[in-house]
Amino acid sequence: MLSLILSIFIKLMLINLYYSTDFDVHRNWMRLTQESIQEWYYDKQSIWTLDYPPLFAYLEYILGKIALLFQIDINSINQPLIIYQRITVIVTEVLYYFSLNQKSTFTKNLLVLMPFGALLIDNIHFQYNGFMYGLLLFSCNRYKKQDYLKASIIFSILLCFKHIYLYVVPAFAFYLLKNCKFTQIIKIGIQCIGIVFVIFLPFINHIPQILSRLFPFQRGLVHAYWAQNFWSIYCTIDKVIGKLLGINKANTASGIVQETVFNILPNINAIHTLILISIFCILVWKQNNIYQMATISSLIFFNFGFHVHEKAIMIPIILQLSYGKSPLLTFMASYINGISLMPLIPVDQYHIVASIFFIYHIIYCVEYELKFNKYQKLYLLVGIPILFSIQIQNYTPLLLHSVYGALFNQYWLYQLNKKQKEF
Repeated sequence: MLSLILSIFIKLMLINLYYSTDFDVHRNWMRLTQESIQEWYYDKQSIWTLDYPPLFAYLEYILGKIALLFQIDINSINQPLIIYQRITVIVTEVLYYFSLNQKSTFTKNLLVLMPFGALLIDNIHFQYNGFMYGLLLFSCNRYKKQDYLKASIIFSILLCFKHIYLYVVPAFAFYLLKNCKFTQIIKIGIQCIGIVFVIFLPFINHIPQILSRLFPFQRGLVHAYWAQNFWSIYCTIDKVIGKLLGINKANTASGIVQETVFNILPNINAIHTLILISIFCILVWKQNNIYQMATISSLIFFNFGFHVHEKAIMIPIILQLSYGKSPLLTFMASYINGISLMPLIPVDQYHIVASIFFIYHIIYCVEYELKFNKYQKLYLLVGIPILFSIQIQNYTPLLLHSVYGALFNQYWLYQLNKKQKEF
């Protein structure tokens, strides 16, 4: 409990730091959910249209009602609203605390409770991910204890909050196939479908509209800032070859969201990424531990998925922090991907967040008494100049941040699969 109190205190100290456009996204979702429920997925008064499943929309509705109860203006950004929304993130994150298995020391508990990436994304940049990490870990814990029905129900609820957790569907599906009878799986499936049906029931005549919002396949392969996955390496190779051959028709580094076109390499569509993911999911089937299966599944989707956001890397990191069996590899994942996430922070506040980054990872390294080989040390050290290169105002530093993380994430996937016999 002391670690929870300290983490809340630290997060409260971050309230007045930079917040991203995601803050205004959630403000607008609170506003639009005060309208008729039939308008939620059609509202276009703002460019920040609702693109999360209904359960998250219901949450925004409740948060909006509470804000109005306290006479907080949700129609524009203002100081009372900033404080209110920051506090709602901290309050909902308490669920994450109760989902964690207690570690052997206070410091280890605090490190798991406040991962650097989660702190950056939720408590600075601004999003609501903490309570959903909690639901994911609750589900994994129930699967591990062979409480398959409750685990599946919790996961179904999680999917209705944020569809990005489809990333772990192969893991949970394979786990059920390995451990349950067919009739048991059918019963679980019927009850989970029933729960999803009830949640979507108010929108029963608007399902196509909701799906178009949840899965915008008209967007390109990569986001405006490349996620640190396989496709950032692919984009870089294409960019280099194009430069050498004097071809410059690609739009992968345009900085805007649109259909992705390459110079030389074949264009990649959503179906291509789905085929690649399906092939790699064989690695998930080979595992037996639910945490390991979920980590590998989410990392496969992150590495090879279509229009992946850089923040999604926190799903496998959270799973491994909670599982706690590979502290060195998890440290490297947190450190390297932490650097890849830093472009989310504006230059004028970079030094503050960079200080938090170094403090967190120094404490982690000391607490777990980590020993690195010379290649690991070299790769970690290379990250430091990349970390501070963002102050150069062009696209090259962004490319370096993405590729630096991407190369490790391919290695991480390989190592997780290689270690399957150890778990």
